[in-house]
Amino acid sequence: MKSKALPLIAWIVLGLLLVGLLPFAITAYQIKANQDSLIGQVQQTHLVSVDATADKVSSYVLGLQNLLRSIADNQNLLEQLQSKLSDELLASTLLVQNEVLAIAVFTNDDAQRLEKIAQKKTVGLLAESILQHASEDALQAITLNDQSYLVIRQLTVDQKHIALMLVDRSKLQDLLTVPALNDAVLGLSSGQNEIIDGNVNNYASFPDNLRTLVEARYVGSAADNFVGDNGARQVAAFARVTGTDWIVFSQQPADKAEIARQDMWNAAIRALLAVSLLCALFAFAAHTKIIKPIREMILAQQRLLGTNSADTSGSEIDQLRQSFSLLERQLKNKSELQSVSLGRYQIEDVIASGSMGTIFRGWDPRLEREVAIKTIKIGKLEVFFDRHELVAKLVKEAKIVAKIIHPNIVTVYDAVDAQDIAFIAMELIDGISLNDYLQRHKTIPPLQTVALAIGILRGLSEAHRRSIIHRDIKPSNVLLGYNGSIKLSDFGVASLTSKNLKVDSHVIGSPGHIAPEIINKSAYSEMSDMFAVGVVLYRCLVGDNPFKGTSIKQTFILTGNYTPPPPCKLDRNIPEPLSNVVMSLLAKDPLMRPNNAAMVADSLEKALGVQRWEPSFSDDILQVGEHAGLTTEILPDTAIRKMMRANNE
Repeated sequence: MKSKALPLIAWIVLGLLLVGLLPFAITAYQIKANQDSLIGQVQQTHLVSVDATADKVSSYVLGLQNLLRSIADNQNLLEQLQSKLSDELLASTLLVQNEVLAIAVFTNDDAQRLEKIAQKKTVGLLAESILQHASEDALQAITLNDQSYLVIRQLTVDQKHIALMLVDRSKLQDLLTVPALNDAVLGLSSGQNEIIDGNVNNYASFPDNLRTLVEARYVGSAADNFVGDNGARQVAAFARVTGTDWIVFSQQPADKAEIARQDMWNAAIRALLAVSLLCALFAFAAHTKIIKPIREMILAQQRLLGTNSADTSGSEIDQLRQSFSLLERQLKNKSELQSVSLGRYQIEDVIASGSMGTIFRGWDPRLEREVAIKTIKIGKLEVFFDRHELVAKLVKEAKIVAKIIHPNIVTVYDAVDAQDIAFIAMELIDGISLNDYLQRHKTIPPLQTVALAIGILRGLSEAHRRSIIHRDIKPSNVLLGYNGSIKLSDFGVASLTSKNLKVDSHVIGSPGHIAPEIINKSAYSEMSDMFAVGVVLYRCLVGDNPFKGTSIKQTFILTGNYTPPPPCKLDRNIPEPLSNVVMSLLAKDPLMRPNNAAMVADSLEKALGVQRWEPSFSDDILQVGEHAGLTTEILPDTAIRKMMRANNE
């Protein structure tokens, strides 16, 4: 048995996964193979984090210095220190900057007399005392009564005064909380090796080589790893705070490298999930933009070839190649059809084919016109019926239908018996079936459905007037011409090949279109045709056969017991009069259905007006394919009885 090859989408997904997962595989290998290098990576992490922290501290301090400088450079303020304007300016500064506790201006002389001070109530007289006793450093960290402060000093633009600012240091402490360093020892130190802030009292355990670099002052930042006094490996780093004499330093046991390694694994896994999602999105796009069009092309070629039996064991590319090969052979053999004749008719091309026969495009040389020739394989039906009876019935009904000349009925020209094949010559309709149209468009707009319904009903009315029952009304037996014509086909032929025929102890039918009374062994009548019209119209409006089940048995059960919701309840754009007509045609009791097709057509025209059938054929082409009316299955009546009895039990 030939194994089924992977479809094209599978190869695309495999390719995407290979490309997307290769970096992950390399990363996983590197994490496992180079664990020792993780210490260096943690060391680098410390250096980067310490550098970033130093930059944040520098930016914060610089912002405060610039704020004080804007006051020290304000000539108007300095000339009117005792004015209300100066009070408002200083007060607004305190209000905007929460961490600024006080701003004072002193004379720039030996006395350093206080000329102006603005302070928050929370500090009271303490602010004046701190500022008066502050050193001459531009930036000074002070701790008093367990409270931490910064004092910033700035000479004024006239050089006659000194401006000082007292700042709460709690925000500076927040800047020293670095999630990336987690439990590391982290501190801020002054140039005199004093600890300003952080979670450490001193940095005596800081490695000597780094302390040497700190004291040298020519290195902005550095990192190293070393073995501590307890024998455990440590990593350490420092960075200078630009514009100050301060440094930020960090120290941490190297066993944190394992945590970093796990973090890398977690990041890699997240990357894997992202890559998988990206692969899924690419696969979806590939399916939509590449695979789906290829499959549609394959199906289109199979329809053109009149077969669905193409080998599906290969990928879509293999199937497409096979379809092209079959199409090439068919085109090569097409010229041979020109020499084939059925009776007096010359065969030109294949329109459709099925297990019960084939429809050809033919030429009648006697009357010089194109015809459609529908062959029926009598041998297929002889298992159930007497051959002579079938042929006689075919010819008889063909003669009856041939007398009907109506714009909504396909005209029958001839009926011929040729050994195991009988064929009907009929009017050639340049168009497609309603079934094919619905496969492309799913539904038909309500007013267009009205025009379609009127065409079907007018044709059916003419047949019923002549006591001819169609027995097989379904979308595949409604032909839509490209010129806008609507025609019922398969009158007479339906009695031999349809799935709706009930002869003796056999039912040949298309489950879903058979009226409930036919399933219950009643005879065909005009009302059974009307039920089938209702099913067709329901599908046109809603998009699905209301009785279609997962099996023949379930379809019969639904036909007999299920009442579908009115179309207007499913789509508010469907007019209620049209919906009511469809539901009346679907009545379970045949006596409750309209029995006059012409009257139903008249009522639709009266309620909704005369509508013109204007189908959209922009993306439709006349295709060679399998005709639903040529693929039948004959169901013994006893089998249907057993199905229904099993359901009732």
